[in-house]
Amino acid sequence: MMPVMADRLVESLIILGNACETFATRCVAGITVDQDRSLRLLEGSGALSTAVAPYVGYAKAAELQKEANRTGRSVRDLVVEQGLLSAEQADRVLDLRSMTEPGVAG
Repeated sequence: MMPVMADRLVESLIILGNACETFATRCVAGITVDQDRSLRLLEGSGALSTAVAPYVGYAKAAELQKEANRTGRSVRDLVVEQGLLSAEQADRVLDLRSMTEPGVAG
């Protein structure tokens, strides 16, 4: 029984390897990043309202996110415009690089 299982395992690994190679060649190779679009999507993400919640409160952060979704503006712009955080505080709290790097921000 065991030799058949080992044979099928090797066969499955060969198929998986071929699938990975095909995927890399036909789907992944040549992909480039649209930095402007990525930044717009990130600035419109609900993660930003989560990041400001400790400073403005959960209810206000939820309101900000709803308004950002409705108007298409960023949470950062809304927080600064409404005087909830200064521009410097907003830059520090909503630093996208620190949010996406490993470890605990701050």
